[in-house]
Amino acid sequence: MKRNLQKKYVFIVCLVLFIPSAQLFPDSFTNAIQDLAVRTACIGQYSATEAGGGWYDDPHDYYTPKMIAVRLSKESGNMTRTSTFYGVCFDYAQFAWNYVEQNKSWYKSQGLYEGQFWIAGVDRNSKEITLCYPGSANNYTAIQNGVYVKIPDAGGKRYVHAHGDATSHAWLWLESSDGVWFWVDPTWTDNLGYPIYGYIVDGEEVQCRPDSDYCVTSPSSLQQLPLPPAYGQKKSPSPTSNSTNREKTIKDAGADWTDVVVGAITKNLVDYSNPDNYGSHGGLFVSVGVPFTAFAGESTFIDKVSFGLGVGGMIGRTVGSVELDYLRNCQGVNNLHGCIMNINFGRRFCDRIGFYLGAGGGVRFDFTNKDDKPRDTKGLVNSGCFAFKVDAGLMFIFAPVFVKTEISYDNVTGWGVGFGLGIGL
Repeated sequence: MKRNLQKKYVFIVCLVLFIPSAQLFPDSFTNAIQDLAVRTACIGQYSATEAGGGWYDDPHDYYTPKMIAVRLSKESGNMTRTSTFYGVCFDYAQFAWNYVEQNKSWYKSQGLYEGQFWIAGVDRNSKEITLCYPGSANNYTAIQNGVYVKIPDAGGKRYVHAHGDATSHAWLWLESSDGVWFWVDPTWTDNLGYPIYGYIVDGEEVQCRPDSDYCVTSPSSLQQLPLPPAYGQKKSPSPTSNSTNREKTIKDAGADWTDVVVGAITKNLVDYSNPDNYGSHGGLFVSVGVPFTAFAGESTFIDKVSFGLGVGGMIGRTVGSVELDYLRNCQGVNNLHGCIMNINFGRRFCDRIGFYLGAGGGVRFDFTNKDDKPRDTKGLVNSGCFAFKVDAGLMFIFAPVFVKTEISYDNVTGWGVGFGLGIGL
């Protein structure tokens, strides 16, 4: 009986949602994004099968179209139907994004800052969120659920810890006109029976207490959640305030150098005990090795150098690569060449950085003129026809590009440093 009364109450409340005069919470913007979560939840139903877990029953659908039937009827215009969906989190996020896009003027009147609303998503690392928007067949980065999705060229990565340690999930980010970034999760709203939303502070998505008028369920734990922050001073217009080009507006989407530099170092650290938090990256790379003597002016780049071609990357916590190196030492009277197969293995200590050790062997060719002057002992010309190499280094992943740097020793060029650049496959 209590459940039925709650549903009736939500039904009545939802009939008046989206009315600009309705002020049900501390400010119109937090009211609007809770309404957005409920409205999206009402027209959607989560499919466990579509999510790849068909062996489970679908979660309970707390919000249904009937709850806002009058509202949907008005929004449908001349049509006598409303499009609903049976899908997964991305479908909820896309429908919510589309709804804001279609009613952008109204959301701006409620406190949305310019066009700053984005689909937010995470893969395996809950501390790396990617902002994107629906693209087109001629302009997209990936295809999600059959939808063209574009990650802005200027960068959509945000090193923020997702709510609930979410992985493989999608929701929305929106900025209020006082500069606070909010998030709203229509999928979990539908699955739990109350609005799941909050704001972003200190690299965290903090969940806020929902307005009880929007709740079908009201667990006692909700009272422990903080209220959203009070509305502050309105921000000045950004340089892209009048632009509809999302490739430009992303530049004003709350990212500065700390998101990229400090965030990459501190906020992107993952739970080392959970291998699922480590994405897999790999591809082809080329590398160059330069001996230490080159920095002392004792040789030129052409005299002593090594080149490598390999394949490698990071899988789970493991760092690895296999590389074929060509080494050349023509300093002084030397005419040495080597070919080495080198294998590296190591461990990651965060999502983007790994340490490795390596060793390899091969052949060494000495074409030094035997009748010439006494050979340069620095050239290591007396070490036979077997070539070897040992190294230690770091690998950095900035998908789809990765970089490696190392210190090495081989019996053709001696001690040196190496640099590698790769592209993911």
